[in-house]
This record gives sequence, C-alpha cells and structure tokens, in this order.
Amino acid sequence: METKNLEAALEIIPFLELPEGSRILEVTHSSPLFTPVLGSVNLLGNRKVDLCFVNSGEMESNVLGYYEKIFFHSLGRIQAKQWNKVYDVVLIPNALNTLSKEDGEELLRWLVKSGVSLIYALVKDDNLDQTWTIPDFKSFDISFYRLPKLNQKLIKIYPTASKAVKPLQPTVNLRKPLTILYVMTHKSLTGGLKILYEQMKFLQQLGYRIKLMIRGNYDRIVPTWVEDFVPDEEIIRRPDEPYLTADLEADIIFATFIGEFEQLVNDRIPVFYWEQGHEALYGDVQLLQSESVVRSRLKKQFSQDIYYATNSLYVHDLVQTRFGKNSYIFPIYIDTSFYYPEFKEEKGDLTILLVGNPVLKFKGFIKALTVLINVWNRGLRFNVVWACQVKPEVSPVPFEINYQVNVSQLELAKVYREADILLSCSDYEGAAMPPLEAMASGVCVVATNCGGIMQYAQHEKNALISKTHQVSELADELTRLLTNPLLRERLVQNGLKTAQSLSFERGITQLENILQTIIDDFQKNKQVCHSQYKVSVIIPAYQVEKYILRSVSSVLRQTLKEVEVIIVDDGSTDLTAKLSDDMAKVYQNIRVIHQKNLGSAKAREAGVQVAKGEYLLFLDADDWLDKEALENLYAQAMLEEADIVLFQAMIVMRNKGYELNIFSGCPEEISATPVLHFLKDKIKPSMCAKFIKRSFIDKHQIHFPDISYAEDVVITTQLLRHHPKLSFCNQRFYYYDQREGSLVHSVNETRLEIFKALEEVANVLKSSQLYERYEKEYINFSLQHLSPVKQICLENQALKAAFDSHYQNWHDKYLNGKFAIEQREGVDSD
Repeated sequence: METKNLEAALEIIPFLELPEGSRILEVTHSSPLFTPVLGSVNLLGNRKVDLCFVNSGEMESNVLGYYEKIFFHSLGRIQAKQWNKVYDVVLIPNALNTLSKEDGEELLRWLVKSGVSLIYALVKDDNLDQTWTIPDFKSFDISFYRLPKLNQKLIKIYPTASKAVKPLQPTVNLRKPLTILYVMTHKSLTGGLKILYEQMKFLQQLGYRIKLMIRGNYDRIVPTWVEDFVPDEEIIRRPDEPYLTADLEADIIFATFIGEFEQLVNDRIPVFYWEQGHEALYGDVQLLQSESVVRSRLKKQFSQDIYYATNSLYVHDLVQTRFGKNSYIFPIYIDTSFYYPEFKEEKGDLTILLVGNPVLKFKGFIKALTVLINVWNRGLRFNVVWACQVKPEVSPVPFEINYQVNVSQLELAKVYREADILLSCSDYEGAAMPPLEAMASGVCVVATNCGGIMQYAQHEKNALISKTHQVSELADELTRLLTNPLLRERLVQNGLKTAQSLSFERGITQLENILQTIIDDFQKNKQVCHSQYKVSVIIPAYQVEKYILRSVSSVLRQTLKEVEVIIVDDGSTDLTAKLSDDMAKVYQNIRVIHQKNLGSAKAREAGVQVAKGEYLLFLDADDWLDKEALENLYAQAMLEEADIVLFQAMIVMRNKGYELNIFSGCPEEISATPVLHFLKDKIKPSMCAKFIKRSFIDKHQIHFPDISYAEDVVITTQLLRHHPKLSFCNQRFYYYDQREGSLVHSVNETRLEIFKALEEVANVLKSSQLYERYEKEYINFSLQHLSPVKQICLENQALKAAFDSHYQNWHDKYLNGKFAIEQREGVDSD
C-alpha cells in the first residue's frame, strides 16, 4: 500500500473496536482497505478475517494473505446465504459508496438481522462527491466520526431490536388552562430555546400560567433577547438545591434539556420532554473518548418514566430506533404575525441569506460558502448576509459578506424580509427553523435534506431540496433560483401557504391536546399505582373447565386479601369462559378478559396490560398456590425492595409431589450475573415461580413473544438482561399439575417453536452485548432445551423430520465447528 494511502488509512484504526479472538467479515466492492492496514501494522493478532466480494470488483493480489477465506457473492446471494459462522464485526470499506442506496441499506439491514454485533462502514464526506448522508441512517443505531484525511465518515452501527411504530396520538380535549413549569438549563440564544419562549407567549395568551425554573447563580431567568414576555413566576434554585420541593405547584413539568430527567421525575406531577434534536442524538459524538459516555447518558435519559414528544417524524424514528421509546409528534410552528413578507422593490442583485451559529459543524456553513463560490464563478452576482451568534473566521471569498452578529429577534425578522433566498446546508437536523422562518417571510429556500426539514418542505413545491448534499447539486438549484423569477415566485407563494398551515395558532391547539392527554394518562396511572390491589394474579385459561375453579379458589383463599384475579379466556370452547364469568359476578376482585385463541403468551400479555397490582404473579389454570404464598412473597418483596422474588415449587404427578428448584446456588453470585446463571440452569425459566414488580415490566417495555411454546425462556431472558434486583425465597409456594394431556406432555407441532424461542434468546443476548461473552453457555443452554423436545418428537415421524430440519439450521448457524461441546443424547444425529 502506498505511504500516502497507508497514512490516511491509519486514521481509521483508533476508532475500531476489535475484541481479541473476534470473528471479522470484510465486505467490499473493490480492493479492500481495513484488513491489510490492520495486518501491516500487526494489529490483527488472533482475530480471524474473511473477505466477501459483493458483485464484481478487482482485487489486488498482495492483500490475499490477510484473509482466512475469500468468497464472491452478488447482493442477492449474500442475503440468501446461511453463514456457517456468526461474525462479531463486519467492516465495509467502500461498498456503500459504490452500491445504490437501496442496495446499501438492504445490505446493512441484512447484516444487522443476521446477528452481527458491530458494523463499521466508510461513506464519502466530500462536498463534491457525497452519496450517503446522516439522515440515510435513521433506521439504524449509529455513531460516526469524521476522517479528514480520507474525506470520509466512519459510521459505527450497533444492533437494535426496536422496530418502527406509529407515533402516539393525543386525544382531542376541551381546553382547560393549566399551570406549566418550564425547567430551563441555560439562557443562550438557540433555535430550540427561541421556539420554547414563543410557545410560552402563546400559551400565556390563552390563559395558561407559565412558571420558569432554573438552577444556578442567576438574578433572572428570561434572557434579554426575549421580547414581550413576562412569566407568571420565576423560581431560581441555587446550585446545591433540588429542583422539586413539596410545596411546588404545577399541572405538568416541561423539561427543556435532556440531562435533568432523573431529578424531575416524581409521583405528583407528570414530566414532559420535547426532543428537538442535538448532535449526540444523531450519532455525532465527535470524540472517540466520549462515545461510550454519551451513549450511556442518552440511554439512561430515555429510560426515564416520563412522557416524550418529538418535533418531526425523523426524530421520532431516531428515538424509537435507538431507545425503543415512542413519542407524540409536535412539529415546529411559526409566529406568522412576527415573520411575514413585505413588498420588495426590484433591484439588481438578489440577497442570499445564511442563518446560524458558525461554531456548529453540522450546520454545514463551509459547504454553503463553497456553493456560493461555485455559483459566483459561474458569473452570477448576488449579495450575501449571514445572521450569526458570533462572527466566524472565514477564508477569503470573492464576494463581500454582511455579518449580522447577535441581532435581536426583531432585527432578525427584518433581515429575513430583506432577503430573497435562504441557503441552508445542514448535515442533519430535527426540524430546521430558519427555512420555515424564511418561508413565512416570503423568502425562497434552497436546502439539504437534513431529515427534519422534510416535515414541512417539499422539493419543487415550496423549496429546492438537495438529496445528496453535493456542492454541484446545491449550486445548480441556487443557480435556477437566481435566474428564474417565475420559479422564485412559485416557491414564495407555496412557502407562505406552508407557514400559514404551521402557524402558532394551529400548533398551540396540538400542544394543548398533548399536554392534557399526558395529564389524564398520568392521573389514571397514578390511580392504578395507588389502587387497593397489592398483587395481580394473571391466569391464562384455555379448555380448562375441570381445573379453573381449583386454580382461582387457591387465589381467593390467600391470607393476603388485596389481590385481584385476572382470568384471560384464550378462546375456549368448553365451559371455561362461562365458569370464569360466573365467578366474576360473585367476586369483585375477579376480572375476565375474552380473546380469540392466541396462545398463553399473548394471554399473559393481555393480563399485564390491565393489571393494577404492584406485583404480578402468573398462575397456569391447572396449577394452584399455597394459601400463604402471596402474603409472604409481598412482604419479602417490600422488605428487600425487590424487582423479582424467585421462589421454589412442587411438581404434582399422579398425586405425588416432587420438589422443583426454581433457583439453586449462591444468591449473591446469581444476583451479580443473572443472565449467566440462567443460561447455566441455576434459574429455571418458569414465569409462574417469579413474583414480579409491575413497574419493572413497564419501565423496560417487556413484552411476551408471539410463540406458543417455551415463551418463558424468552421472557426470562428479557427480564434478567435488565439486571433486576433479585430476592430469593426457599419456600415452595407453587404447585405444578403435570397432568396427562397438558402441553408439557403433548406431542404436536407447537413443540418446534423451541427453535424460535432459542433464536429470540440469542437476539436478546446480542442486543445486550452479552452474546459474545456467554456464547458457549448459550450453546449448552440450547442443547439442554432441545434434547427433551427431540425425545417427544420421536413419537411422530413427521415431527421428527421437521425437528431434524430445524435443528440442522440451528446447528449450522450457532454451533457448526465452533466448540468441542459434548454431544447430548437425543439431540445430535450421527
């Protein structure tokens, strides 16, 4: 490799995390880059690297020795291939720059789905030749670094289990003026803070009481740049004082900054946060040293039990993808009485406007200046005005720039009205405010597709939007506007219509509905949390007319009386449903849910959704409880502030009892590494012998899998991955009735869902970065659970063939040639 290329390539190495012994796949479209560099500086160590050529490409012969295996695949074939090994890390040096975006995104999705722990991809960061932009990665959990020597960005892609969901929808409420407490963290002039103060003005005009709170050594809270607004109350906390006190009164707390959530969460007043976007949210962590800290902080903040809104579908999707947190969409709005157009006399040269802080790299001002130089060199002439917070250091340009530094909001509105075209070149942004302010002011817009701008902008209708962010494309669009007055007039008129549709008058109604919906939901949940029930016992019931009375009776005779019983009739066709309804008519604490036959997992899920107790216990309809079970378990849970209490059980078969240890071993060791001990069979998967805090399930958004067999294996993994506070009770409170004809002894195709369950377990481990650490334990765990299933399937030739087929696929994906693990009788074929 040439010295120049080697030096540039070495720029990548500090950013790569390649654990010892890791299995690496390099996917390339032409000559590879990563691995030869690693090998040339002796950084491969004991890591094994394979090379996959996608489609066609030329390969330099001097790099072949760095790879264990080399294979060629078209994009379609690579996705159809069943890998005989799972790779820990995938390196993509150039494929995304040469494949189409559709093919590149398809490749990334397939790699994430196939179980890769980490992906590194290079994409061009050259103004003149840029294909991929940061918004293109909105469906992935990423961090990225700029590599100036390579003129590329290194995109680091983490696996994510979150799927796209529709945004939350507020209900339409009658307006009821509220007291809103805005918790501020700074007074600097930013677009986000400016929007918040405009919002407060309108709410106050509608009768809302606006309180402001800030912590620090301040004399007042409202900045000098805010005009025509006086809050109803200002509360200044000193640096060592808490935000919240017992005498604080408000209907809702509006958090304005992501770093304060845990100090605001309380059980009296709901907390609401409107995410407008910031560098770290998009993966722009800038420094390698800060990445893990930033990601950890974001994860912590978005796990808080508060309500969220986002300012665009783009930001909603980011928050959902990265943190699994759904949100309301509250888009940005504009004060059309403050930003409005005025008649412009005909003049020679048009005025192009730049707006924003030059310190913020993502705003793309270097690109904007490059675009202006490009258009100037085409022979076109124009004036340039830059409204900015601080005057930038700019290299010599062929045109004069009129800097409007730190002007008041009134002056800024005038600057907009006097301009003709706004040029906005942000790399990414939640919902860029300057383009909307420009539209409201009768100014044409040329902009990059920064993600959030597409919430209100439409290419060729009310703006000219560059997809690629390339200077040439932006310069072409700007040239069109400078030379085409009819195009300018069309964009201006449509932009004014857009601004009117996003006027504050309309936006405040949306905000009112969101706030009132949140308050109503908070009060409802508060009532549930303070209900009369300490425990909810959830009983899935299907075709159990012979046993349902015994099961429910064991709950009704509990020594703890603050207990509700939720029977979920899973589409029974015998007398189960009628018997359940009859009991509910007699006992007020019994609730019956009827649903079509979806399986016990979804029946349990339905019960959780309506449960009101502080703790949950799952009881199968043919089993029963010791009469002192719930009183003892609740007392222990409260004493030890436990998220989950594990307790022991009995198996009853033909009227004989056999002890079943749900947990075994040292409690301290189990608590320290619960997932590991679960995989080692020190914790049994049964959900029925776990006394679980309902708020723990809600907080971590734990849901039952859509399978009919071995769902306990999956849900237990999901619970333990979040490291709950465990408590251990050695008393045997639960009785399993191992009757003939139950699912435990049945021979049917549902048994084959064990493979789906084990796949889900692997996905949970991978999403928690635990798979690599516990891979051998996972293999042993899987073989242990597959062995009895195969023994049962031997009784049916069709099921045996199906089992063998599923097992071969599982074996090829997870086990083939990896470990010299003892083959278990009844599982592995000769």
